[in-house]
Amino acid sequence: MPCNKKKKMNKKGQVVIYIVFIVSALFITVIAAFFAPMGVRFNSEMYAAGEKLMLESNETIQKIQDAEIKAELQGTMDNALGSTQNNIDVLASLYQYGWILVIGASALILFLFTRQLVEFRQGGLV
Repeated sequence: MPCNKKKKMNKKGQVVIYIVFIVSALFITVIAAFFAPMGVRFNSEMYAAGEKLMLESNETIQKIQDAEIKAELQGTMDNALGSTQNNIDVLASLYQYGWILVIGASALILFLFTRQLVEFRQGGLV
């Protein structure tokens, strides 16, 4: 009788591992496949909306006579343009290499749950 109980607990543990794997893979895939491209589009739309304003600001900056203030404002504008490009690059890389996150997180989750099964001899959620 105790042997059947042990087999039943092992089956529950295996089911939990599969469920956790599927849920984590889906969660990371949704982030990598949906939210990263959405972030790229959002940054692109915000850049397109603000580009006219930045060009007008650049024209106004060129009219300033004080060279120090002019350089400071021009540096701020250049930093704003650079950070927008950096955000788009990071989100595009997340989209491109999201599959690595799925594999890495799934391996970590499987390791943690199998370790829990070995140490405590019981399934995690079931």
